[in-house]
Amino acid sequence: MNKQEQIDFNNGVRAVLTDLLTRQIASTESNHTPISARDEADRRLKVLFEANTAKVIAQREAEAKALELRELHKEFDLELQEVMRNRLIDFLNMTDKEFNQELDSIWSAITDDNQDIKPRKQHGQPKLTEAQTIELLAQVSQKLANTHDVDLVSRTEEIKALYQPQIDSIKASNAPNKPLLLSQRKLHMQQALESIEYQKATYVNLKQDKQNLMLYLSKIA
Repeated sequence: MNKQEQIDFNNGVRAVLTDLLTRQIASTESNHTPISARDEADRRLKVLFEANTAKVIAQREAEAKALELRELHKEFDLELQEVMRNRLIDFLNMTDKEFNQELDSIWSAITDDNQDIKPRKQHGQPKLTEAQTIELLAQVSQKLANTHDVDLVSRTEEIKALYQPQIDSIKASNAPNKPLLLSQRKLHMQQALESIEYQKATYVNLKQDKQNLMLYLSKIA
């Protein structure tokens, strides 16, 4: 049934209902003439259709919202599981209470505290066998050996000492492309600062991972 056929069908049904209701009103309500009975039938059917239409629309909107929330919950849960995989070592030595509190905190951040989202699924705390722990410890130790610690304070001062004079010189110049040169130098300095911060964070995280794995190994060995 195409759109026009559906319209014609609906109009036909409404016409039949209007005729039946008109007869009922005319025969049971003495205060109505045939004409007023039809007007009253039209009015009652209009109210009925509008109420049912609003109900159907509200129901469809509620169903669509529920489906959207279910899909969001699935996406958020996958994101939570990804975080758990990436932070596996962090969870190994936690108590069950600490683990679930940390997951609650991560879930809250992922969902942005959306109150419409159902509570998170329960996930078991990650565990490793002794062989898996030894293998992972070897990998982390190798990465740590290839990562150099940095003194953030001194390296930051060195980078600023390198770039700041260049920035000051450009500011004092009359170069036609002065804004571009300033932007480039500032960007290079910022990238250099972020690079050493990343290197420092990587070293600290690897060192902590090694300590956590050694502690975990001592518990299961």
